[in-house]
Amino acid sequence: MKKSNIKVTICEERFSEFAKKMTEGFGKIQRNFIEHMLLGMSRSQSVLLTDIARNSIKGVSVKKSNERLSRQLGKFDAEKFDKNRMDLTTEILPANKMYLVDDSEVVKPCAQKMEHLEYVRDGSDGGKLKKGYHLSEIVCVDKNRQPASVFSKLYSVAETRFESANTITQQAISKVVKTVGSGLFVFDRGYDDVKLFEFLEKKKQKYIIRATSKRDVLCKNGVFNIENVALSLKGKFSFQIRFQSGLKENLKASYTQIRLPKMPTTPLNMVVVYGFSKEESKPCTY
Repeated sequence: MKKSNIKVTICEERFSEFAKKMTEGFGKIQRNFIEHMLLGMSRSQSVLLTDIARNSIKGVSVKKSNERLSRQLGKFDAEKFDKNRMDLTTEILPANKMYLVDDSEVVKPCAQKMEHLEYVRDGSDGGKLKKGYHLSEIVCVDKNRQPASVFSKLYSVAETRFESANTITQQAISKVVKTVGSGLFVFDRGYDDVKLFEFLEKKKQKYIIRATSKRDVLCKNGVFNIENVALSLKGKFSFQIRFQSGLKENLKASYTQIRLPKMPTTPLNMVVVYGFSKEESKPCTY
């Protein structure tokens, strides 16, 4: 047997084990459907139903295969499937979990009749407005330091049941804490919102939020702009970080205790990092 055939056989065996766990609790018809869907997506590297059908069910025409998959897709229990996925994901996560929360988008520039299409800013194309959907995503760093998705949801502000992006984020965090467990939630500056601070405090979660330069804080019995507070501090601690590209940065950091004007009884630690080459004149505040 050729080495390439051995690799294929081992891959198929592992896939079978994975599919068995993912289909636990399903009936025979739905188990076959899920296995065919997973196998078709894996082989075709596509999520288009025709591509999946062409690469999943052997000895059946693409048309017949497409019809079978489409019929079962309408009966699919997504919640049960997602529970099985989360059970598998939880097995590879460390005891001290770090969650990375981020919003993105899926653009569909050629779509005409997809439900609730709206204009979103395409981050990979300079923020240009294109038709598509928003994507709320939370990943956790697993035991091998790789990102594992623990929450993913497409949504549109054009949906009648849509409330706000804050609501989506809060629902996502609540679900992750309930199904996977508490951890350290990390957010970029787009999440610098008092409502999120209040929500995380209420949930008793640890968090790091990158601050915007417009944020005002209570510090030393006065209200000051957070950037001015950051510039008043000295880099007390020195350390070096290395990016995957090989680039190294020699940085300094300081910290001080602050409060938010709308949360005057809640002490927060503000961490300031100095020395990033792209923004040497501006410290990063967290």
